[in-house]
Amino acid sequence: MNDSPSKGVHSYMRIFLAVLILTPQDDTRVLRDSRTKDRMLTAYWGRLSSARPPRFESREKWEARRQELRQQVRRCLGLDPLPERVPLRPVVSGRKEYDDYRLERVWFRTLPEVWASGWLYLPKGTGPFPGVLNPHGHWENGARHPVVQTRCIALAKKGYVALAVDSVHVTHWSVGLCSLTMMTWNNMRALDYLESRPEVDARRIGCTGASGGGQQTMYLMLLEDRIQAAVPVVMISYFQRILSPREDTHCICNFVPGLLAVTDEPEMTAAFAPKPALYISVTGDWTRNFPQEEFPAIQKIYAGLGHSDRVENRHYSGGHDYNRTMREQMMAWFHRWLKNDPDADPIEPEIRTEPPEALDALGAPPKGHRGVGGMVQYFKSRIPSRESDPNLRDQVLEILGEKDVQDAKLKIVSAGTAKWRGFEMERITYTSEKEFVIPALLLHPGAKDEKAPGVIVISPGGKHEVLAKRGDLAEAMLRNGMRVLIPDVRLRGELGRRWDLNCVLWGRPEAGMAAHDVKRAVDVLRPASKKVSVVGLGEMGATALLAAVVDPRIAAVAADDFGSTYRAGRERPILPHLLRFADLPEIARLLRCALWINRPTGAEGFPGAVDLPQSEVTKELSAWLPGS
Repeated sequence: MNDSPSKGVHSYMRIFLAVLILTPQDDTRVLRDSRTKDRMLTAYWGRLSSARPPRFESREKWEARRQELRQQVRRCLGLDPLPERVPLRPVVSGRKEYDDYRLERVWFRTLPEVWASGWLYLPKGTGPFPGVLNPHGHWENGARHPVVQTRCIALAKKGYVALAVDSVHVTHWSVGLCSLTMMTWNNMRALDYLESRPEVDARRIGCTGASGGGQQTMYLMLLEDRIQAAVPVVMISYFQRILSPREDTHCICNFVPGLLAVTDEPEMTAAFAPKPALYISVTGDWTRNFPQEEFPAIQKIYAGLGHSDRVENRHYSGGHDYNRTMREQMMAWFHRWLKNDPDADPIEPEIRTEPPEALDALGAPPKGHRGVGGMVQYFKSRIPSRESDPNLRDQVLEILGEKDVQDAKLKIVSAGTAKWRGFEMERITYTSEKEFVIPALLLHPGAKDEKAPGVIVISPGGKHEVLAKRGDLAEAMLRNGMRVLIPDVRLRGELGRRWDLNCVLWGRPEAGMAAHDVKRAVDVLRPASKKVSVVGLGEMGATALLAAVVDPRIAAVAADDFGSTYRAGRERPILPHLLRFADLPEIARLLRCALWINRPTGAEGFPGAVDLPQSEVTKELSAWLPGS
């Protein structure tokens, strides 16, 4: 007899596993292998984030593409049409005199009750001098950081008027306001301001910035004819290099709605051709491959236009920076192209910067400046008031990113059955957009009745949340004779991932993905279930409404606790530019299906509106559904 300890452990393990297998599990998971989810999400991320290199076929085609690109990017930024160019009403709130330059704290109006602020460095003398706009990016203390100060002081000492505008990060997605909206518009008005200064030669204006400042430079290279030479630093790459298939992201200012659906960073800067551009990249950040991968496509544009000598790349060993060597290269570039003096001395002189608190003492905003509140209010004021629009459905589909969606052939796969509260429950997957299978639970009323009316239930926490927290509602619908399909639409439940900002840049909002997955869920229930309804719980009520725009076959839409409209402050789901066309009540009135929307706020006359406490929702909603 050999009763070794290991044999006893193995016996107990076998008993434990047997009990585990035989014990009913409250487990709604369908994708048992987490790698399946990761593969799907990574493949989708790769497709939507794929590089879009610029292509040159002929001068005529490139010029047409450049004009098209300008309009598309302005639209993505919410700057189509551009805001009214209100009088600048400039203010100099403080000055400091130095031996060989002068610093002014300046303010200039960009919107009716909004002033942009900046730091203007002027050479000694009367000029007119070339001007250089210096967007500053994410330096600590912004334009007051020593590196930014040093750049501007050096430019002034070398005979340039240097202006660094304070960057602002303002986002209000639904009105079409993202961080680059105001930064770009403020920079465009900064060029207006430079032109207004007698010290500046408006025919000789350059632009340079690093990182986020390089990003601002990129937009101006595309949108502004007044810039005659540019030096974007440690920024330009394909967008995919700064996105992540996981959940970490760069600053929100990188995410302009729908931009990656129409262009990529190299093409935006290539549109500057044939004007002179110097690109500075490094080995220690996302620009590490720029000389081999992005730059050749830009060179081809310049070559095609007959100006190969006007574009260069300086690639340095090191990290994300705008150091002295880089600044001297920038100086030599501007000497060559803005001063027509390639032999002028580019060596940076001795610089002494000011502490931020000393600069802060140079003055406060002009009276009447409303800041961020004024920016948001202005863009809200541009929202059109329209009761109906014959193109509204197409506009909503465009916002949702439903154009040219690539579907896989519908395939339903069973992953096993179980009992839930006495009803038969199937774990299934069904195919949706090209890369995805959607995990779902399909519950049958009584005997498995394929012809029973169908209802799709979507919830912020996915199918597990529905059964764990709203099981009473699911049971009531089953007892009323309905087949209940509960999918984990993207990016919920098993498919959960925080891709809000990636989705913004792709022009494929999370609500668009989810609405499409609901459309495919309708395919699962039909044609046997002639009537298919959608119930959106919590914040998914708006997604249920949008799903009915995507799929007119949906017979009814219900939302148990709808919440606010976007005009009244709703933020989720993120739907950039929605209010340029409509709010949720207008979308609801567009639909021909039955509506049951509980407790919507912020709009009168919402069709299908009811006002019930949560204690009554289960009974009333389950009884209301068509086919109940």
